Amino acid sequence: MTRTCLALDRALSELEQFDEQQCRIVELRYFAGLTIEETAEALRISPSTVKREWEIARTWLYQRMKDRGVMDPCGSLSIDSLNRSPESGRPRT
Repeated sequence: MTRTCLALDRALSELEQFDEQQCRIVELRYFAGLTIEETAEALRISPSTVKREWEIARTWLYQRMKDRGVMDPCGSLSIDSLNRSPESGRPRT
């Protein structure tokens, strides 16, 4: 695993301790590539809750990674990259 992947795994574990729902949202949106609506259905919460929690979680993870010096604001795990599917690179809806 790369340093970035290890740091992301650690940050996700920390996020899970802090807010399990936000962690699940990141896993479903970023790693599984689900849409806002699909994530809401999977977690049985509203799409507006997914949007709000997704934004908070992305910002928290980005700041955590930046604080650890793992990436710079234009690095491979920027807030913009957390909005894209890791497989396709296409923006998520």
